[in-house]
Order: sequence, then structure tokens, then C-alpha cells
Amino acid sequence: MSNTSSPNSVSSSYSRFAVVADLNTSSSQNGLLKLKKSSQSLISYTLKNVREYSTNCKTFKLNSWWITGFSDGDSTFMINLKKRTNLTWQIMPVFQIGLNIKDEKIIKKIKHYFNDAGNVSYDVKNNKVYFRVNKIKDLNDNIIPRGLPASSRFSGGRSHFESYPLQSDKFIDYKLWSQTVRSMIAKDHLTESGFFIIISLRTALNRGMSPKLKEEFPNVTILSRPKLNYSSDFLDNNWIAGFCAAESSFSISVNNRVDRKLPQVRARFTIGLNKKDEHLLIKIKNQLDSGNVFLTKADSVSNIEIGKLQDIKEKIIPFFDLYNLNNIKSYDFSDLKKVVNLIDNKEHLTESGLLQIKGIKDNMNLRRK
Repeated sequence: MSNTSSPNSVSSSYSRFAVVADLNTSSSQNGLLKLKKSSQSLISYTLKNVREYSTNCKTFKLNSWWITGFSDGDSTFMINLKKRTNLTWQIMPVFQIGLNIKDEKIIKKIKHYFNDAGNVSYDVKNNKVYFRVNKIKDLNDNIIPRGLPASSRFSGGRSHFESYPLQSDKFIDYKLWSQTVRSMIAKDHLTESGFFIIISLRTALNRGMSPKLKEEFPNVTILSRPKLNYSSDFLDNNWIAGFCAAESSFSISVNNRVDRKLPQVRARFTIGLNKKDEHLLIKIKNQLDSGNVFLTKADSVSNIEIGKLQDIKEKIIPFFDLYNLNNIKSYDFSDLKKVVNLIDNKEHLTESGLLQIKGIKDNMNLRRK
């Protein structure tokens, strides 16, 4: 039987800047104490003809809040567990961002932001590129540092994610993950009690334990996932830009209407999130002063949609002209502006204009070559 942590053993919610679990675990699992740090790596490939998304890619610098917004959307904080022998487990903390290979440039920029820690690897078969940091020293010096090297961009002993905290439910994952990494830095994982504290933290991380891990650790204390205390502060506009670079969609629809001679052309800006992060959509809606937030009941996804042409012209386009998306989604934003300009000039009411709009539409998002 699995044990559920009591209210006295772990906080039921996290503050924005402090957390933690004070687990009192006495479970044992065959004395699994001989643990080693991760040394996993991936083979890197040199790829040619990866399209650049920015003409000034070599010179632009990423805003710190943009980094956090993008990480709220596309990063993962993982604690991987690998069984090496019947009596040995390897604990592998990983910070990862995985993108379409067309976004290789932004991956390298993010790596550079974190003092070039980690590695960039490619999954050619699935057209993916990954930035991973998995060495304890790199994690300690660049992702969650307390004592910092002189060359670090971070000051005062605080990491990027402490200075520019995550705003989504991923904040909880970061706190659980960083507590695990700090335990490993202190060598606590080499003791039986320390090892099982990490396993308990792993039960609340991301989607929890896999069925296979549950079989391996049937007596581990199950940690109830803490709840996020929502901040009432405004979102930094650069955070919004980074988050939208990861999670939003710019699209064009061309639909035939029985009551119209010509098809209806619409420009849309949308974001879809798990319902637990609906508060972010409400904040974005309020700060952009446009759109509607609604729930898709079938899959518990909350959405924001902005489709009024006036809002697109007066709110969305000026915002992203000022706060850059920085990644390949910039192309979709640029295409949306082209179509809005065509609509403004009434060219969508002509056959030639419609053909031009359809050509732009057919090369957006996943169809972009």
C-alpha cells in the first residue's frame, strides 16, 4: 500500500519564492543506496539548410522575462530514475526544452543565455532539437545556483527562475525539481532516507510516477502535489511574448458562406492551455484588453481567442511589433499582418486577393516549409 503524506509533513501550497517538503520517510527498498550522478548524453548531428527565423539572429539578446515565459510554455523539469542493477539506481535531474528543428536558432540562444551550460542535441527522425542541462555542476552553477561563479550573469546568489519566477503551474515542478537537485548537491541522495525523500518528491512532479516506478517503490510516501498561489501582479509584457512564442497560434481562415458571394476571411490569435492555468489566460486577456476565455469541456482545455479585426489591428499587432516573439512563430505573425493589410485594402473581395491570401494561409504554422 502507498502512503499519502499528511498535512503536517508537507506544505499544501507554495509561496512564490519559498517552498518545501519536510518529508519524514522511513521506507526502505532493498537498501538502494549506491547512486551516481547522471552522465547521459545524446549524439549531436550537424544539420544543413535549417531556416533562420531572424535577420539579426547573431546579435539580438533574449529578455530574461521572455526566457521565463517561453519556459512556462515549452520547458520540462524532470527527475529520471534509471535502474542500473538490482541494488543500484541512478537519479538524473534534467532541465529540457524541445522544439521543432526549425527553431534551432532560438534553442542555441537559450543555451547561450544560461552561460552555455548543457548541450544541444537533435532527433533527426522526428525533426526535433533539444536543449538539455543534466550535469549536476551545470544545474548548480546556472539553473539553480546559490553560490555563483564570477562569470555568472545572475547576481546575489539567485538563479534565473528565482529572479524571474515561472507563472504557470510549472512553478510547482520547478520547486520540487530544484529541491531534488539541491539534495543531490548536498549528497543527501546517498543515504536511504535522502533517497526516498527524492522518490517522494518525484511522485508529485509533472504527471507523477509511472506504473512501472510504482511497482518498483510500492511503499514510498506519495506526496500530494502542492497548489500554486496565484499572484495578482501584472504579467511582464516580455513574459507574455515568450509564453505566446511557445503556446499561441496565429491563423487565417477562408470559409465559404451560403449567404455571401465570396468566402469570409478571418485572422485569429489563440492560446489553449490546461484548465489549471486558466488564470494566465484571464490575465493575458485583461492586459491585451481583448478576446474571450472559454473552456473546451471535452478535454478540459481553456482557450483565449481574439478574432475581431479591430482587436487584431489595434491590440495584437502593435503588441507583438513591440515585444518580439523571437522564434519561428514570428513568420506566422508576419503572415497574419500581411493578410490584415490585404483585408484593410479590400483585396480579400477580389479573386486575385483571395488567391494571395490562400497562398499565405497554406504556408503558415505546421505547413511552413
